[in-house]
Amino acid sequence: MNEHVFYGILIPFLGTSLGAACVFFMKKTLKEQVQRALTGFAAGVMVAASIWSLLIPAIEQSDSMGRWAFLPAAIGFWIGTLFLLLLDHIIPHLHQNSETAEGPASRLQKTTMMILAVTLHNIPEGMAVGVVYAGYLLGHSEITVAGAMALSLGIAIQNFPEGAIISLPLRAEGMKRSKAFVGGVLSGIVEPIGAVFTILMANQTNSMAHTKWMCKYHIVFTPKYRRKVIYNQYKEDIRDIIKALCKYKGVEIIEGHLMPDHIHMLVSIPPKYSISQFMGFKRKKSHCPCTPGKKRLL
Repeated sequence: MNEHVFYGILIPFLGTSLGAACVFFMKKTLKEQVQRALTGFAAGVMVAASIWSLLIPAIEQSDSMGRWAFLPAAIGFWIGTLFLLLLDHIIPHLHQNSETAEGPASRLQKTTMMILAVTLHNIPEGMAVGVVYAGYLLGHSEITVAGAMALSLGIAIQNFPEGAIISLPLRAEGMKRSKAFVGGVLSGIVEPIGAVFTILMANQTNSMAHTKWMCKYHIVFTPKYRRKVIYNQYKEDIRDIIKALCKYKGVEIIEGHLMPDHIHMLVSIPPKYSISQFMGFKRKKSHCPCTPGKKRLL
Protein backbone atom coordinates (compact mmCIF):
# COMPACT_ATOMS: atom_id res chain seq x y z
CA MET A 1 0.00 0.00 0.00
CA ASN A 2 1.60 3.28 -1.10
CA GLU A 3 1.70 6.55 0.81
CA HIS A 4 -1.18 8.21 -1.09
CA VAL A 5 -3.52 5.33 -0.33
CA PHE A 6 -2.50 5.17 3.33
CA TYR A 7 -3.21 8.84 3.99
CA GLY A 8 -6.30 8.84 1.79
CA ILE A 9 -7.84 6.06 3.88
CA LEU A 10 -7.07 7.81 7.17
CA ILE A 11 -8.35 11.29 6.20
CA PRO A 12 -12.09 10.49 6.70
CA PHE A 13 -11.32 8.95 10.10
CA LEU A 14 -9.36 12.08 11.02
CA GLY A 15 -12.41 14.21 10.19
CA THR A 16 -14.57 12.20 12.60
CA SER A 17 -11.91 12.37 15.33
CA LEU A 18 -11.54 16.15 15.03
CA GLY A 19 -15.31 16.56 15.23
CA ALA A 20 -15.48 14.34 18.29
CA ALA A 21 -12.74 16.48 19.93
CA CYS A 22 -15.23 19.37 20.09
CA VAL A 23 -16.45 17.84 23.34
CA PHE A 24 -13.29 19.18 25.04
CA PHE A 25 -13.91 22.77 23.94
CA MET A 26 -17.68 23.15 24.14
CA LYS A 27 -19.45 23.12 27.49
CA LYS A 28 -22.95 22.49 26.20
CA THR A 29 -24.51 20.48 23.45
CA LEU A 30 -25.21 22.14 20.12
CA LYS A 31 -28.47 23.96 19.61
CA GLU A 32 -31.05 22.03 17.66
CA GLN A 33 -30.94 24.51 14.75
CA VAL A 34 -27.14 24.22 14.57
CA GLN A 35 -27.34 20.42 14.62
CA ARG A 36 -29.83 20.48 11.75
CA ALA A 37 -27.62 22.87 9.77
CA LEU A 38 -24.53 20.69 10.29
CA THR A 39 -26.46 17.56 9.35
CA GLY A 40 -27.70 19.25 6.18
CA PHE A 41 -24.17 20.43 5.38
CA ALA A 42 -22.81 16.89 5.86
CA ALA A 43 -25.55 15.51 3.60
CA GLY A 44 -24.77 18.05 0.86
CA VAL A 45 -21.05 17.31 0.92
CA MET A 46 -21.68 13.56 0.80
CA VAL A 47 -24.13 13.82 -2.10
CA ALA A 48 -21.68 15.99 -4.06
CA ALA A 49 -18.78 13.62 -3.35
CA SER A 50 -20.90 10.61 -4.34
CA ILE A 51 -21.87 12.15 -7.68
CA TRP A 52 -18.58 13.73 -8.76
CA SER A 53 -16.12 11.20 -7.31
CA LEU A 54 -18.11 7.94 -7.60
CA LEU A 55 -21.09 7.93 -9.97
CA ILE A 56 -19.66 10.05 -12.79
CA PRO A 57 -16.29 8.17 -12.90
CA ALA A 58 -18.21 4.87 -12.81
CA ILE A 59 -20.27 5.94 -15.83
CA GLU A 60 -17.16 7.18 -17.67
CA GLN A 61 -15.50 3.77 -17.20
CA SER A 62 -18.39 2.24 -19.15
CA ASP A 63 -18.21 4.62 -22.12
CA SER A 64 -17.72 1.69 -24.48
CA MET A 65 -21.31 0.59 -23.72
CA GLY A 66 -22.69 3.67 -25.45
CA ARG A 67 -26.18 4.63 -24.34
CA TRP A 68 -26.11 1.90 -21.67
CA ALA A 69 -23.01 3.32 -19.96
CA PHE A 70 -25.10 4.27 -16.93
CA LEU A 71 -26.31 0.70 -16.30
CA PRO A 72 -23.38 -0.74 -14.23
CA ALA A 73 -23.31 2.39 -12.06
CA ALA A 74 -27.09 2.25 -11.59
CA ILE A 75 -26.98 -1.43 -10.59
CA GLY A 76 -24.15 -0.78 -8.14
CA PHE A 77 -26.04 2.21 -6.74
CA TRP A 78 -29.09 0.13 -5.89
CA ILE A 79 -27.01 -2.75 -4.51
CA GLY A 80 -25.34 -0.26 -2.16
CA THR A 81 -28.71 1.17 -1.15
CA LEU A 82 -30.09 -2.27 -0.35
CA PHE A 83 -26.91 -3.18 1.54
CA LEU A 84 -27.29 -0.15 3.82
CA LEU A 85 -30.99 -0.95 4.26
CA LEU A 86 -30.03 -4.48 5.32
CA LEU A 87 -27.58 -3.15 7.91
CA ASP A 88 -30.28 -0.81 9.17
CA HIS A 89 -32.52 -3.81 9.88
CA ILE A 90 -29.98 -6.16 11.49
CA ILE A 91 -28.03 -3.71 13.71
CA PRO A 92 -29.79 -2.19 16.74
CA HIS A 93 -29.30 1.59 16.78
CA LEU A 94 -30.86 4.80 18.02
CA HIS A 95 -30.91 8.02 16.03
CA GLN A 96 -30.48 11.37 17.69
CA ASN A 97 -33.66 13.02 19.06
CA SER A 98 -35.41 9.66 18.83
CA GLU A 99 -36.81 7.68 21.74
CA THR A 100 -37.45 4.42 19.88
CA ALA A 101 -34.56 2.17 18.84
CA GLU A 102 -34.47 0.69 15.36
CA GLY A 103 -33.39 -2.78 14.30
CA PRO A 104 -33.78 -5.96 16.36
CA ALA A 105 -34.72 -5.76 20.04
CA SER A 106 -31.70 -5.16 22.25
CA ARG A 107 -30.76 -4.36 25.85
CA LEU A 108 -27.91 -2.09 24.81
CA GLN A 109 -27.59 1.27 26.51
CA LYS A 110 -28.98 4.34 24.80
CA THR A 111 -25.51 5.86 24.34
CA THR A 112 -24.20 2.64 22.78
CA MET A 113 -27.02 2.54 20.25
CA MET A 114 -26.39 6.20 19.37
CA ILE A 115 -22.79 5.31 18.52
CA LEU A 116 -23.99 2.34 16.47
CA ALA A 117 -26.32 4.63 14.49
CA VAL A 118 -23.39 6.72 13.22
CA THR A 119 -21.18 3.65 12.85
CA LEU A 120 -23.84 2.08 10.65
CA HIS A 121 -23.59 4.90 8.13
CA ASN A 122 -19.79 5.08 8.29
CA ILE A 123 -19.37 1.50 7.04
CA PRO A 124 -20.46 2.19 3.42
CA GLU A 125 -18.50 5.47 3.45
CA GLY A 126 -15.31 3.57 4.23
CA MET A 127 -16.14 1.01 1.54
CA ALA A 128 -16.71 3.84 -0.97
CA VAL A 129 -13.23 5.20 -0.25
CA GLY A 130 -11.83 1.67 -0.56
CA VAL A 131 -13.48 1.14 -3.95
CA VAL A 132 -11.92 4.31 -5.37
CA TYR A 133 -8.43 3.55 -4.08
CA ALA A 134 -8.73 -0.08 -5.20
CA GLY A 135 -9.45 1.19 -8.71
CA TYR A 136 -6.43 3.48 -8.49
CA LEU A 137 -4.16 0.64 -7.33
CA LEU A 138 -5.43 -1.63 -10.11
CA GLY A 139 -4.45 0.98 -12.69
CA HIS A 140 -7.80 2.30 -13.96
CA SER A 141 -6.89 5.40 -15.96
CA GLU A 142 -10.16 7.18 -15.07
CA ILE A 143 -9.25 7.20 -11.35
CA THR A 144 -6.49 9.60 -10.33
CA VAL A 145 -4.83 10.31 -7.00
CA ALA A 146 -6.38 13.79 -7.02
CA GLY A 147 -9.88 12.39 -7.60
CA ALA A 148 -9.51 9.78 -4.86
CA MET A 149 -8.12 12.38 -2.46
CA ALA A 150 -11.03 14.72 -3.26
CA LEU A 151 -13.47 11.99 -2.22
CA SER A 152 -11.55 11.37 1.03
CA LEU A 153 -11.53 15.09 1.85
CA GLY A 154 -15.22 15.41 1.03
CA ILE A 155 -16.12 12.56 3.37
CA ALA A 156 -13.79 13.98 6.05
CA ILE A 157 -15.54 17.36 5.85
CA GLN A 158 -18.96 15.79 6.29
CA ASN A 159 -17.59 13.54 9.07
CA PHE A 160 -16.50 16.54 11.17
CA PRO A 161 -20.05 17.58 12.15
CA GLU A 162 -20.95 13.90 12.56
CA GLY A 163 -18.18 13.50 15.14
CA ALA A 164 -19.42 16.55 17.03
CA ILE A 165 -23.05 15.48 16.79
CA ILE A 166 -22.24 12.11 18.37
CA SER A 167 -19.77 13.19 21.12
CA LEU A 168 -21.68 16.22 22.42
CA PRO A 169 -24.99 14.37 23.00
CA LEU A 170 -23.03 11.61 24.76
CA ARG A 171 -21.59 14.26 27.05
CA ALA A 172 -25.09 15.67 27.59
CA GLU A 173 -26.24 12.19 28.65
CA GLY A 174 -23.76 12.36 31.55
CA MET A 175 -20.78 10.59 30.02
CA LYS A 176 -17.27 11.89 30.80
CA ARG A 177 -15.62 14.05 28.15
CA SER A 178 -12.89 11.50 27.50
CA LYS A 179 -15.39 8.66 27.10
CA ALA A 180 -17.61 10.79 24.87
CA PHE A 181 -14.59 11.57 22.70
CA VAL A 182 -13.67 7.87 22.50
CA GLY A 183 -17.27 7.06 21.54
CA GLY A 184 -17.11 9.56 18.67
CA VAL A 185 -13.75 8.20 17.52
CA LEU A 186 -14.97 4.59 17.66
CA SER A 187 -17.93 5.47 15.46
CA GLY A 188 -15.45 6.45 12.72
CA ILE A 189 -12.88 3.67 13.13
CA VAL A 190 -14.96 1.42 10.87
CA GLU A 191 -14.18 3.68 7.90
CA PRO A 192 -10.48 2.79 7.47
CA ILE A 193 -11.32 -0.81 8.35
CA GLY A 194 -14.00 -0.93 5.65
CA ALA A 195 -11.68 0.76 3.15
CA VAL A 196 -8.83 -1.71 3.76
CA PHE A 197 -11.24 -4.66 3.59
CA THR A 198 -12.63 -3.45 0.25
CA ILE A 199 -9.13 -2.94 -1.21
CA LEU A 200 -8.07 -6.43 -0.12
CA MET A 201 -11.21 -7.98 -1.61
CA ALA A 202 -10.70 -6.12 -4.88
CA ASN A 203 -7.08 -7.26 -5.10
CA GLN A 204 -8.10 -10.84 -4.29
CA THR A 205 -10.79 -10.79 -6.98
CA ASN A 206 -8.33 -9.40 -9.50
CA SER A 207 -5.68 -12.00 -8.62
CA MET A 208 -8.24 -14.83 -9.07
CA ALA A 209 -9.11 -13.79 -12.61
CA HIS A 210 -8.71 -16.66 -15.06
CA THR A 211 -7.03 -14.51 -17.67
CA LYS A 212 -4.92 -11.38 -17.68
CA TRP A 213 -4.16 -9.31 -20.73
CA MET A 214 -1.56 -6.78 -21.72
CA CYS A 215 -2.07 -5.90 -25.37
CA LYS A 216 0.28 -3.02 -26.10
CA TYR A 217 1.00 -1.74 -29.60
CA HIS A 218 3.30 0.86 -31.08
CA ILE A 219 1.32 2.59 -33.84
CA VAL A 220 2.64 5.08 -36.41
CA PHE A 221 0.39 7.36 -38.49
CA THR A 222 1.59 9.41 -41.45
CA PRO A 223 -0.23 12.00 -43.61
CA LYS A 224 -0.50 11.28 -47.32
CA TYR A 225 2.92 11.50 -49.02
CA ARG A 226 4.26 12.15 -45.51
CA ARG A 227 3.74 15.85 -45.90
CA LYS A 228 4.86 18.03 -43.00
CA VAL A 229 1.46 19.44 -42.09
CA ILE A 230 1.09 18.72 -38.36
CA TYR A 231 1.57 22.19 -36.89
CA ASN A 232 -0.16 24.70 -34.59
CA GLN A 233 -3.98 24.44 -34.46
CA TYR A 234 -3.90 21.44 -36.78
CA LYS A 235 -1.67 19.65 -34.26
CA GLU A 236 -3.98 20.49 -31.33
CA ASP A 237 -7.06 19.30 -33.25
CA ILE A 238 -5.38 16.01 -34.11
CA ARG A 239 -4.40 15.46 -30.48
CA ASP A 240 -7.96 16.09 -29.28
CA ILE A 241 -9.46 13.80 -31.96
CA ILE A 242 -7.11 10.92 -31.11
CA LYS A 243 -7.73 11.27 -27.37
CA ALA A 244 -11.50 11.31 -27.88
CA LEU A 245 -11.49 8.23 -30.14
CA CYS A 246 -9.24 6.27 -27.78
CA LYS A 247 -11.37 7.17 -24.78
CA TYR A 248 -14.52 6.07 -26.60
CA LYS A 249 -13.02 2.62 -27.26
CA GLY A 250 -11.44 2.28 -23.82
CA VAL A 251 -7.92 2.41 -25.26
CA GLU A 252 -5.20 3.76 -22.97
CA ILE A 253 -2.59 6.03 -24.54
CA ILE A 254 0.59 5.13 -22.66
CA GLU A 255 2.78 7.51 -24.64
CA GLY A 256 2.40 9.55 -27.81
CA HIS A 257 4.22 12.17 -29.86
CA LEU A 258 3.05 14.35 -32.73
CA MET A 259 5.82 15.19 -35.21
CA PRO A 260 5.49 17.44 -38.29
CA ASP A 261 5.23 14.47 -40.69
CA HIS A 262 4.08 11.56 -38.49
CA ILE A 263 2.43 10.50 -35.23
CA HIS A 264 3.52 7.58 -33.11
CA MET A 265 1.77 6.20 -30.04
CA LEU A 266 2.15 3.39 -27.56
CA VAL A 267 -1.36 2.20 -26.69
CA SER A 268 -2.98 -0.53 -24.64
CA ILE A 269 -5.97 -1.97 -26.51
CA PRO A 270 -8.59 -4.16 -24.77
CA PRO A 271 -8.51 -7.75 -26.06
CA LYS A 272 -12.08 -7.50 -27.34
CA TYR A 273 -10.70 -5.35 -30.19
CA SER A 274 -8.15 -6.57 -32.70
CA ILE A 275 -5.53 -4.12 -33.86
CA SER A 276 -7.15 -4.07 -37.30
CA GLN A 277 -10.55 -3.21 -35.80
CA PHE A 278 -9.08 -0.38 -33.80
CA MET A 279 -7.12 1.02 -36.75
CA GLY A 280 -10.17 0.76 -39.00
CA PHE A 281 -12.24 2.64 -36.45
CA LYS A 282 -9.67 5.42 -36.18
CA ARG A 283 -9.31 5.78 -39.96
CA LYS A 284 -13.07 5.89 -40.38
CA LYS A 285 -13.62 8.50 -37.68
CA SER A 286 -10.46 10.63 -37.98
CA HIS A 287 -11.47 13.59 -40.09
CA CYS A 288 -9.75 16.86 -39.34
CA PRO A 289 -12.15 19.81 -39.02
CA CYS A 290 -9.51 22.35 -40.00
CA THR A 291 -8.78 21.15 -43.54
CA PRO A 292 -10.79 22.18 -46.63
CA GLY A 293 -13.52 19.68 -47.40
CA LYS A 294 -12.73 17.78 -44.16
CA LYS A 295 -10.36 15.40 -45.85
CA ARG A 296 -9.32 12.29 -44.09
CA LEU A 297 -6.58 12.93 -41.58
CA LEU A 298 -4.59 9.68 -41.76
